Amino acid sequence: MNSVVAAGPATFPPACAPSSTVAPDAVVLDDFHHRLLTRSKRTPFPAAEIRRALAGTSAAGV
Repeated sequence: MNSVVAAGPATFPPACAPSSTVAPDAVVLDDFHHRLLTRSKRTPFPAAEIRRALAGTSAAGV
């Protein structure tokens, strides 16, 4: 069985690539989680970015 190890938040195997079905707020949280694990435990929580992502999905009718 092959396993896939992601190098960062933007690295996905082709079958798992982000699409229009991925919630933008989930992408923001994934990036935050990656920075928290790989850069600094003092990485600020992206509250404003999440609000913007949620506002964008509401406007799109998702």
